[in-house]
Amino acid sequence: DFIHKIDGMFAIALYDHRNEKLFLIRDRVGKKPLYYLHTPEQTFFASEIKALLCCGSSLNVDPDALNDYFMKKNTVAPRSVYKEIRCVEPAHYLCIEGHELRSERYWDIAFTGKGHFSSLDACADALMEHLEEAVIRRLDTDVEYGLFLSGGLDSSLVSAITAKHSSRQLKSFTLTYGESYGNKDDDRVFAANMADRLGTEHFEYKLSAKEVFAQLPKVMQAFDEPFSGTISTYFLSSLIAKHVKVALCGDGADELFGSYLTHRLSPMVEALRAGRTPRGEPEDIEKARQFFQEENSRWRERFLVFTHDELSRLTNTKPKAHPFASADIPGQSELHKTLASEFTDQLPNQILTFTDRLSMAHSLEVRSPFLDTRLIDFVAKIPSKWKIHQGEVKYILKRAALKYLPEELVFRKKEGFVLPVYHWIQNDYFVHVKSTILSSAVFDDLGLNRAYAEELLQRFHAKEPLHAKIWSLYTLAVWYKGIENAT
Repeated sequence: DFIHKIDGMFAIALYDHRNEKLFLIRDRVGKKPLYYLHTPEQTFFASEIKALLCCGSSLNVDPDALNDYFMKKNTVAPRSVYKEIRCVEPAHYLCIEGHELRSERYWDIAFTGKGHFSSLDACADALMEHLEEAVIRRLDTDVEYGLFLSGGLDSSLVSAITAKHSSRQLKSFTLTYGESYGNKDDDRVFAANMADRLGTEHFEYKLSAKEVFAQLPKVMQAFDEPFSGTISTYFLSSLIAKHVKVALCGDGADELFGSYLTHRLSPMVEALRAGRTPRGEPEDIEKARQFFQEENSRWRERFLVFTHDELSRLTNTKPKAHPFASADIPGQSELHKTLASEFTDQLPNQILTFTDRLSMAHSLEVRSPFLDTRLIDFVAKIPSKWKIHQGEVKYILKRAALKYLPEELVFRKKEGFVLPVYHWIQNDYFVHVKSTILSSAVFDDLGLNRAYAEELLQRFHAKEPLHAKIWSLYTLAVWYKGIENAT
């Protein structure tokens, strides 16, 4: 039972020679990947799919994994894009004995919100103690470390705590753009001000559309699978890796405390069901009114890239059952239902995937204090009303952060590491994107509907907001062209 005594990020292969058993074990949250290919004669395993492409077995694209990608921007463990290659799920171990494979979960998160706290301030103080301890544990390294610093709450808080407990001259790193993109300009200013406040040696990576489109094949190669989520980590990591070997980031805070649109809508849906007046932005409340009578696992389907009906048209198939698991705890709030589902799905399959693959592409190790097991278990017990309070997201974290950060930063509008690719693909790069999609072999080889893709491109060119769909088709085409070139 040693697995219960270790923490952090890991992928472990343990061979019991005496009993001829192979154990493949993945860390609790899914920070590190672990793939395997099992045949009647042999079992191969690796941290990257590309290592398994050399094992001599014919590989076929898994249509179910492709459906996951079109809906969620990524494949979903235990599936990989290839039928024959599987992925160990987070917090699971796989026992392989002869022809038998047995998968078991060894840890789970329970978003109960049923912790006992004397007051909100007492809870905020205890939260900060846990976070400080989590940061300190991640400063235990002989190599030089630096800081992802976006100018937002999460990375700024981690940076401030690191600066307090580190005796080193720290380096911080921010992604900027050659053009002006609204709140993205604020990111640069807030990050620079925070770096000055902490006394870090600050670096900025100025990214252009030309570089993104030129480097996208390499980015897709780092994933080994189609991926249409955030890719900016690839570019910023290339700069960070020139200066340090390890960097701390703010990943996980959104998924623990609530920040995304689905999180914001959850308490509104709950309020409407109870006949109460919801609090929050008017446009969010209007969305909540449209579907508050639906189950949690159903209303969130409205935010998929391709809905079931659209996916049927694109793939000429009938997609399987609904993509969101629903294993609710009795009495669980609507927010905690959403957090529980996304913590075990979107976090490992998308957020941590791009963090790990795109940083490791430059041999950079990224550490996430918010994903410390002890901190996770503590936050899961915080009542949901303190996570999103009267429409204010991550409220308890913001209250705690005031110990370290100025109020104008703590309560500024969230704006994370998101590329303005949607602007680029509808303007200067539309012709290139359209040509890449329609000339791709994915239509013939994977059975996709070319006529429907052409229709989407026409509607997109006419200014329909189909950005996520077009970007997904484009990144799939770029990934598949890389596969063709490799073979």
